[in-house]
Amino acid sequence: MKPLAKTSIEAKFATAREVVQSMPESLTISTFETVEQVESVVPSWNELLKNVPEATTFSTWEWLLPWWRAFGKGQLVVVGFYSGFELVGLAPLCITESTLRFGIRMKVVRLLGDGSGDSDNLEVLARPGWEEKVSRSLLIFLESSRSKWDVVELNVMPAQSSVARRLTSDLNRRGWMSMTRSKPASAIHLPASWPAYLQQLSSEDRNNLARYRKRLEKRYASRFYKVTTQPEVDRCLPAMFELHQQRWQRRGESGTFADPARRQLYADISRIFLERGWLELWALDLNERPVAVQFAFRYRDQVFQLQEGFDEAYHSDRVGTLLRAHVLERLIAQGVTTYDFLGGEPGYKARWAAKPAEYMNLHIARRRTFGGLYLSIMKNAVNGKERLRKALPAPAWDFLHHINVNLTGKNNTALAVDRSRSSV
Repeated sequence: MKPLAKTSIEAKFATAREVVQSMPESLTISTFETVEQVESVVPSWNELLKNVPEATTFSTWEWLLPWWRAFGKGQLVVVGFYSGFELVGLAPLCITESTLRFGIRMKVVRLLGDGSGDSDNLEVLARPGWEEKVSRSLLIFLESSRSKWDVVELNVMPAQSSVARRLTSDLNRRGWMSMTRSKPASAIHLPASWPAYLQQLSSEDRNNLARYRKRLEKRYASRFYKVTTQPEVDRCLPAMFELHQQRWQRRGESGTFADPARRQLYADISRIFLERGWLELWALDLNERPVAVQFAFRYRDQVFQLQEGFDEAYHSDRVGTLLRAHVLERLIAQGVTTYDFLGGEPGYKARWAAKPAEYMNLHIARRRTFGGLYLSIMKNAVNGKERLRKALPAPAWDFLHHINVNLTGKNNTALAVDRSRSSV
């Protein structure tokens, strides 16, 4: 192996373990396994993000570092793919020992940010035109590190991910096992004006928005506002935690913000995103008290709605609905093109003109290995489950699913995070 030469930037992480391949179809691969090493490559990472049109907040170090500090376990492995000294691809990964289905414990490679239920749109980044080489080089890296993992789980990747599509074809050529599943998502594609957006709603919903707003202004001293200072963050973020928790505690569930690590994550990203101009934390005060709060963030011309809470004592005043309408009107005026609800079935979101979308979960293992056996069992189980779902009437399927949840304890924190995101 030929050692990788250092530029002035790379010299900062001279201790990083490097894997350099001589195969003509591969790129030079460098791995960064500590926070300090990763921080050294952040300038190149940011430059790469500028050149990836589909990149989102979830691929930034500003999101992933706070997430790692809150939830990270195991080994951090950020893999950089270089053409010469130019970073043309990046795979933010980690390796953890995890208990998977059937109580099987294995070493799992995951995208950084996955596992807590807080991240969507996770991605292996590649400059346009470099997707094929990044895909092949990632598989070369995984092969070179095969003693360190059993299964690779690349979850909640965008369904249109160019690298993910390349990976599936490259895996077939290598003879590796893979399993692909989709996960529902939804987003509103915003038009150029508020009147044009209103035309996408039903006449009943349009009329109700106007009626609810007038009624609210008659009953209370109301204020809709975007949080723009740290003192406002310190006031509104705990209010969102409390309002969100109240809703789920009334249902006999702990709620996602019972976890101190998640509270810390939101506090950390709020501070960072506020500095970057990315924070979209909006609130509605009635009589000088916050009764609805929505937590989102912006990247380029997209806004990602992550969590929210509203005071159910004001449910009849439709405070959550009115706050969302206010936010959408302001975002449209600012030229935002997408309001992304992230993961979950469209459900009530369709009333806001949200269109269904999908994420891709791509699971990988090598044949004739422990991980390969596990993935084979999972594929058979999933295929059998799908056949059963199609064969049974919907009520019977729902009943069996309810029993399975109670018996297996699948109603875990990660699922609670997904289920409890947008709820008004």
